[in-house]
Parts: sequence; structure tokens; C-alpha cells
Amino acid sequence: RLVLAEVLSRQPIPGALPLLNELAEDPVAEIQVQAGIALLMADPNSGMTPVLQSALMEEGLEASMIYRVFNAFNRLPPNERKELIRPLLTSSFATVRAQAVLRWLQFYPEEATDEFILSVLNDPAPEVRQLAIRHLSSRPDHPGRSLLLALPEIPFEDVRRQALALSVKSPPEDQRALAMRLLMDTLPAIRLDALSRIIQLRPENWSRILRASLRDPAPEVRRACAQALLDTMGPEGRQIAADFARDHPDADIAQLIRMRLGIN
Repeated sequence: RLVLAEVLSRQPIPGALPLLNELAEDPVAEIQVQAGIALLMADPNSGMTPVLQSALMEEGLEASMIYRVFNAFNRLPPNERKELIRPLLTSSFATVRAQAVLRWLQFYPEEATDEFILSVLNDPAPEVRQLAIRHLSSRPDHPGRSLLLALPEIPFEDVRRQALALSVKSPPEDQRALAMRLLMDTLPAIRLDALSRIIQLRPENWSRILRASLRDPAPEVRRACAQALLDTMGPEGRQIAADFARDHPDADIAQLIRMRLGIN
């Protein structure tokens, strides 16, 4: 029966509706779902949508079957499909949430408010979070300031690592504010990227920021900061580096600075 239901769900056969209706009553859940997909594809008014929605809320449905159910939902009118997908956005199963978010962003982009995007970025499943990141990356406009500045507070590294990339279309003042927040991140790699953005943007208070980064806990951040002061920040940057080497002679980067500046 399972093989028959799968065949009929993938390839419509004339005259098979009575058999599909019978299979839709089968006690085996997978057979019900296969038959429900076939009936919905044949007739959006078949009444199978509650059955399929309920199946998505039950544990044990394979990922390939979840994809097929959502594809079958594409046959429904937009408003009906919307109300069907809405409760699935908070499903307890990551694969279902991911498919619901994917279709929600695809079919109802006007519903992608900052609040919704932040909820997706805070999802425990990385495959769900990446959908929001891809959505933000593909938008022709830039994220709003409030959304952008909320990214450093998200507990997931993959989101914070991509925050600066998401800000490239934002006004310079928003990029600076974001980079300043990311300079306090717990991960050295993120602080290093934030420092690079600060060096690129050169805000008015860059000297104070780089002085602080010379004392960053991570050696790779301290070294990158010293090299920027010596190579790209002009005479003021070299003076800041020289002052640091004088005031902190035992610091690991002091020797680098003295060597580059020819200071004994």
C-alpha cells in the first residue's frame, strides 16, 4: 500500500481518485500523507490540507516527505496557504520550521518585519537562521538600524560573524555603530573583523578605538591593530604606536612597534 500511495502521489493516474480516498483513510500515517499529497495536487479543494498540516506537526516524518507536503501547498490560493503555513513557523521540528520560513519569505515578503527576522535569527537551528541571513543579503535595501544593531546581541556565532557583511549597504554611521558593538564580542575573529571595518571607515574617534584595541585580550587583534597604526593610519597612527611601546615596553607587540619604527 505504501508503494502504491507513493507512486500515485508522484504520477497522477486517471481514475485513481477512489483508491486515493481509500488510502487517505489508511491507519499508516505515511500512507495517509502520500495519498493526501496526491489528492491535494489533483484538487486543492480535496479537504486534505488539515490532514497534511497535522502530519507536519507529528514526529517522524522524513525530510523528503516534508518538502513534498510543502510543495503540494503551493497549489493552494495565497491566503489559504498563508494561514496554513503560519502555525508551522513555530513547529518544534527544525525541518518543518525551515520549510515554513522559506515559503513565508518567498511568498509573503511583506510579512518579513524586523521582529519576524529577529525571531528567525534567534532560532536554535542553523538551517533556519541562514534563511533569514540569505533573505537580508538578497534584499535591495539595507537592514534598518534597530535590526542591524540587534545582531551583536544574538547568541549564535554564525549570525554575528555575518553581521558586518549584512551592513555593507547601510549608512556609514550605522556600520560604525555595529562595528563598535562587535568590538566587544567574545570571539577574537569577530573583534578582528570589526576592527578592520573601523580602520576602513576611520570614524572621528578612531584613535581612541585603536588605542583600546592595542590592549585586546587576543594577540591576533593586538597585532592587527599595531600593523594598522604603523601602515595605514598616517603620522598620528605611528605616534600612537610609539607611545604604546614606550608606556608598555613588555607588551608582546611593543617589540614589533620598536622594530618597525627603529626605536631602541
